[in-house]
This record gives sequence, structure tokens and C-alpha cells, in this order.
Amino acid sequence: LKRIILMVPVYAVASFMSLAYKSGAIYIDLIRDAYEAFVLYQFMALLVEYCGGERELVRVLNCKNSRGAHLAPFCCLKFPVDKDFLMRCKRGTLQYCIIKPMCSICALVMHMFGLYHDGNLDFASDGFPYLFIINNTAITISMYYLVLFGTVLKDELTVHKPMMKFFCIKCIIFFSFWQGA
Repeated sequence: LKRIILMVPVYAVASFMSLAYKSGAIYIDLIRDAYEAFVLYQFMALLVEYCGGERELVRVLNCKNSRGAHLAPFCCLKFPVDKDFLMRCKRGTLQYCIIKPMCSICALVMHMFGLYHDGNLDFASDGFPYLFIINNTAITISMYYLVLFGTVLKDELTVHKPMMKFFCIKCIIFFSFWQGA
């Protein structure tokens, strides 16, 4: 929980440093992006701990012996709620922890060669639109699996009220994303 709470001061310091040192902003953003991805996965780990840890959660999932439904518009697609569901949710969240820092490193390298300009949507000569699409796809998948996890296990998580925590994390990520765009 402490690592998640540190997200606000890390973002505040990173934003201040980016404003104060415009030429180094892309390097500071790399650190901020890596921490953002880390916090998202830590939130998933927190939800698992709220359910009693991974072993207890697997036991609960196996006892449910039910089928879950995806969120709209894929609600007709059913899936078994079991250990594989937990692994899919963890992988769906973890992929962002790999893709986000890698895209930031790519942006840094492309910036060094003059091929990356933040906000430039020219597909022919700039790497920004490609990284933008990759990052948005990765965060969408990650958020989807977090919401799916919370929806399937809402009874187990109700005591801890994780939706407000999720909303706060999502707002920080959303607003900082549009601040830079």
C-alpha cells in the first residue's frame, strides 16, 4: 500500500522536475512511467492480498466453480473462474509493466535521433503515434483485467472498498497522461 501511496509524490516531483528542466523531461518521464507501471501491478497484488493471498484466492476461485462473463460489449463471452483466470488477470496487468517502460526507452532513443516529438501525429516521420497506440492498447488491456478481476471477486473485495482506490489510481494515470499529450 505504501508503494501505491508514493505515486502522488513521485508524480509531483517528476512534474516539477520536468517543468524546471525541460531538456531533461524525457529522462524524468522514463522514471515516472516505470513507476506508474509498477504501481499498477502493485495494485493488482494488493487486490490479491485483500482476498487472502494467492493460495487462498485460488481456493476461493476453485470453490466458486462458476463461469464469469466479460464486461460489455463482450458480456456474451464466458470464461471459467479458476486459477487460469487469476493468471490471465495478473498477466494482463503485468504486460503493462513491461510495455510502458520499453516504450519510454524507445521514445528516449528515437528522441536522440530526432525521430520522436511528443504530440506529433505524423506517422510517416515520427515515432510518437506508434508508441501512443502501443501504450494506449497496453493500458486499456491492463485496466480491463483489473476491472474484470474486481468484478468477478466483488463479494470478496467489498470489505476493502477497492473501487475508490482503483478510481484514484486511474485518475492519476489519466490526468497525467492528458497533461503530457
